[in-house]
Amino acid sequence: MENQEKKPKIWLYPGSFDPFTLGHLSIVEQAYRQADQVVITILQHPLKRTLFTVEERLQMVRASVRHLPGVIVVADNCLLVDLYRKFQATAIVRGVRNFRDWEYERDYALANQNFLSSCQFVYLAAPATLTYVSSSLVRELLLYDKNIDNLLAPAVAPLLLQYWQNHRRQQS
Repeated sequence: MENQEKKPKIWLYPGSFDPFTLGHLSIVEQAYRQADQVVITILQHPLKRTLFTVEERLQMVRASVRHLPGVIVVADNCLLVDLYRKFQATAIVRGVRNFRDWEYERDYALANQNFLSSCQFVYLAAPATLTYVSSSLVRELLLYDKNIDNLLAPAVAPLLLQYWQNHRRQQS
């Protein structure tokens, strides 16, 4: 039997990460323990309105995963299956908090597999203490000046506060 080199496990973790939460960080850390390489992909959806620019989100995510050597953070506006091919990925990572997430993610996987049948998905569960955390919740609480530090990756809190103070000054 011929000794074949094992293909490295390269997992893509796509999302808008607007902003990057503790739930996101938990999924990245789980993936990091299982894959040879994790590529966090900030996808720019042309129809989705975001609070933070791509550059701000890149800064937040990179600061949040600095403790995980080898994790790559990129941004792109192409289809996820194109990034899958570009990075020669072996799986796409998706975080699941509840049954609604699972239904959405199942349909998301089927749609992507329609374009690339070899596209594999890995589903990782958020810790029970974070099942209610979402970027939408964080943005809403921010609008009402609520303390959201306990929902954010530690490196994100000061960046978010700085953004919000600048935003408020511009509105005055």
